Amino acid sequence: MEAAKHGYLCLDRRLIRTAQHPHGFEAADLLAEDGTLIHVKRAASSAPLSHLFAQGRVSADALRFDAEARTEFVRRVREQHPGHPVGDEFTPRKVVYALSLKSGKALTTKNLFTFAQVSLLQAARALRAQGIDVAVVGIPSPGTSA
Repeated sequence: MEAAKHGYLCLDRRLIRTAQHPHGFEAADLLAEDGTLIHVKRAASSAPLSHLFAQGRVSADALRFDAEARTEFVRRVREQHPGHPVGDEFTPRKVVYALSLKSGKALTTKNLFTFAQVSLLQAARALRAQGIDVAVVGIPSPGTSA
C-alpha cells in the first residue's frame, strides 16, 4: 500500500469492538508514527463526509475514555507493526480528515457541501474541547494536480 511507504499504518475497516461499542468502530483509516489519527474519504455528497466526521469524534472519544478500546487499539497497532511507537497510555492528540471530492474539484470551504461543513464544525469543536488538534486536508483527485 502506498501509505505504508510513507510511514503510515493502515487501519482501514479493522473494527474495534468493546462493551461500549459492541458493533465496533473504526479507529482511523491511517495512523501516523506520531499518533495522528487520519480519516480518509472520497465523496460526492454530504452524507459520507458527515459520517466520516462523526467517526473521528467517536474514535477519539473511545480511545480517550474507554480503556478497553485503547488496549485493543494498542494491541492491534503493535500486532501489525511491532516497532510502532504507540504507547500503552495512547491518547489521541490530533485528528486529520483527508478529503477528496468526486467532482474532481479541489477541496475548498466554498465547495464543501453545506451539511458537511456543519458536521465538520461540530466535530472540530468537540475534538478541540478535548484538547485534540484537528486538520482538514484535500486529496487531489486522480488526473488532477495538487
